[in-house]
Amino acid sequence: MGDGSCMDSTVNQCQNADGVWSSTELCAAINCPASYCNSSIGADIMVGDLHEIEKYGIVGDITAYSIGTHVVNVGDEEMPWVALTNQHPVIGQQMYKMTSTRFEQIGISWVKHGFGSLAWDLFYCGCVDPGNPEVIGVGCSDPYTAGLNGDQAGWRGIGGLGPRSDVNAALGIFDYPYETQGQYGDAIYKRLQVKTSDVDPSLNPEAQYFVEGQYVTPHDAQAGNGANSVAYRPVEPTTFNNGWNLQFTGDTVPGLPAIYAWKAAFPDVELSISTIPFDGTMILAARVTEIADGWHYEYALHNINSDLSARSFFLEHAGTPASNVYFHKVDSHSGEPYSNDPWEFQLDSSGLLVYTDSFLENANANALRWGTMLNIAFDSALPPISGTAIVGLFKPAFEETILVDTIVPSSKVITCNADINEDGMINVIDLLAVIDQWGSCQGCTADINGDDVVNVTDLLVVIGNWGPCE
Repeated sequence: MGDGSCMDSTVNQCQNADGVWSSTELCAAINCPASYCNSSIGADIMVGDLHEIEKYGIVGDITAYSIGTHVVNVGDEEMPWVALTNQHPVIGQQMYKMTSTRFEQIGISWVKHGFGSLAWDLFYCGCVDPGNPEVIGVGCSDPYTAGLNGDQAGWRGIGGLGPRSDVNAALGIFDYPYETQGQYGDAIYKRLQVKTSDVDPSLNPEAQYFVEGQYVTPHDAQAGNGANSVAYRPVEPTTFNNGWNLQFTGDTVPGLPAIYAWKAAFPDVELSISTIPFDGTMILAARVTEIADGWHYEYALHNINSDLSARSFFLEHAGTPASNVYFHKVDSHSGEPYSNDPWEFQLDSSGLLVYTDSFLENANANALRWGTMLNIAFDSALPPISGTAIVGLFKPAFEETILVDTIVPSSKVITCNADINEDGMINVIDLLAVIDQWGSCQGCTADINGDDVVNVTDLLVVIGNWGPCE
């Protein structure tokens, strides 16, 4: 894991530096830290460290936080950092919870507007000081404290927290000045909002937590380098005082979104990266675990910086039942125009579709926008195979969908003699079928051994082969 000075970074940068990347070691076997410095062509801002946490208190069941961030220019160009125009970064903060079952987003903030750059060299990249606070130099690093990143109103027309809905993260474009500039509110207004119950250790005894900082910067985004302008760091709740205090428990992992923490903790998680032409990047994480009556499918779809966003998720499912369905997406807040309505589940002969309204139906539908993650989960009798998920894009585009290689339910049910209802599982349904057809019964489906009698012999076959067909 990274320590804030050794830039573990992204897969591409690791390989470009002749390193070996893995989900657990990230980047190994390189001359660190210099290998990552100035390794990109064009403008490239990377979040290198998350260094401070501030808590603001509770309103209802919501606690507000902010996270201190520190970035470094790992590209080969200077970038503007101008307070009074839209040529500066905006900074989003997110929080996630990981359990033995899933990895989900539990918190989101508005975006802090940047206003000037220092010329530090915290990451030893050889900062070339531009001598101008409205520019971040090549190799230079620039910090913002948690207090600045949680400042609601800004001052004298600069800084403050503005709406995410103003931001096109794929192009680094946003409105400035923004409509709510100068506006204060209660303790949680605009800040990183987390349900207090989500971080209560008594309610979440085995949970692990991560905070994430993300920058959207015009020149960085337009150079195609926006996907690594992010970092995450593990935290834990400690004491309670008008909200649970958080403290860091490990090092910052620079250049990667928090969804990689799921892969690091559970190596059987499969990550699929989708780079959408002329737009941004999404990551689909999938994990399948065997349960008593089949398999549990768990998906987390994270939109790093796609402006097109996502509105649907489709898997082939062979028309068999799916149970224990689950959907989660973090709520927008503080007056953002977006709906928080959950997506709809639809299962028919073509497969499983989870969806919200299209852009043409409702421009403020609960789409998966940049800096957010959604979870879709269900139980199925169908065993896992390698296949394709179809993610439907929200905004109109040349391509309406993206195809993602991942783990999916098999298109065919594996049957066996004791699987009386042919759903791929030998379970209580088959047991009840034997009991229901008990006795002399010519041609009955529960007559497993074909002796025209449903009796204890058939019952023992069901019990002896209990579980998924193999």
